[in-house]
Amino acid sequence: MKEPAVSIIVPVYNCAEFLPKCLGSLAEQTEENVQVILVDDGSTDRSPAICDEYAGKHPEFEVIHKKNGGVSAARNDGISAARGAYIMFLDGDDYLSADTTKDLLRSIRENKSDIATITSSVTVVIDESPLNSIMSNRPIKFNDGVYSALDICREYLEREPLLTSVVWGKLYKRELFEGLRFTSGKGFEDTLLLPSVYLRAKTVSCINGDYYYYVQRASSVMHSSYSPKKYSDFLDSRIFKITAFYNGGLKDANWTFERRLFEVYLTYFKEYLKHLNEAQRSAAAAEYEKRLNWYGAQEWFVRGGKTRLVLHSGDEY
Repeated sequence: MKEPAVSIIVPVYNCAEFLPKCLGSLAEQTEENVQVILVDDGSTDRSPAICDEYAGKHPEFEVIHKKNGGVSAARNDGISAARGAYIMFLDGDDYLSADTTKDLLRSIRENKSDIATITSSVTVVIDESPLNSIMSNRPIKFNDGVYSALDICREYLEREPLLTSVVWGKLYKRELFEGLRFTSGKGFEDTLLLPSVYLRAKTVSCINGDYYYYVQRASSVMHSSYSPKKYSDFLDSRIFKITAFYNGGLKDANWTFERRLFEVYLTYFKEYLKHLNEAQRSAAAAEYEKRLNWYGAQEWFVRGGKTRLVLHSGDEY
């Protein structure tokens, strides 16, 4: 049996409403030498049946049914099952244009790059969410062509275009993931993994065009309400990213964007504590203090002074 060139990994959890559009776009890919791995993460709606239906009709589709373990574990199972020399990720509520896989594969091969990425996605807002307004979809500033991986890392640090900070929308040499996996049980799993992947790469090729359709819905994990754990996970992911890139060769980067974002989340975490009962506040405050202390200890990161933020309550941090 001929090995596929590309393995496309799709974690699936309770997205039956959107799944036919997603899987239909994969069935219509003009690149035929693909393996589509659908990882059903213990869905309780019709998603498992839809996955099985498509696998029954399309020989390139494979389904893994597993107990719910979260998107990180689902993606990890997909990586382990991948046979292609290249891998890519697609979320179960998103979809691709027909030439996405073919054009990414052409780019990575022609440029002999380690990663090929699209530079922007098309955002499809299904329902309004408070987080829609802060979800950045600014494009990567680079045109079609090949760039050093550190150029992409610097772009990620200083401007954070959406496509530098998410695992989807890219084609990777599978070898970049050897010994690397997503961290289960932690939020913002892309940010906990991507710095290590980027720093293993030498070059990244970029292609412009409408390839990836990113569906924003209020019920998605990304748009769910915040909690002490989610604030802690976010701040931990930034700490990992900031220190990884600093130690990986970007000591001279402009850290203003990262510093500002870190301060924003610290501020809102502090505000959130006021709305918890005494027992909850005590536990969450320790998590808050841990991240605040990290921030204060990084002289190279804090230099230039903190931005003073005023919330609607009038409290200044």
